[in-house]
Amino acid sequence: MTALDLVIITALYLGVIGLGWVLFRALMVLAEHRVKKIHSKENRRG
Repeated sequence: MTALDLVIITALYLGVIGLGWVLFRALMVLAEHRVKKIHSKENRRG
């Protein structure tokens, strides 16, 4: 294990976490929008 190997592994690790976090946030935002749409439809009927 050289210092360069450590830097590359760290960069890949952070990159994977970053992508996972971005995807997770995107899914959460989409889910919130869907829930809001469903609630607004129910409110109009009521």
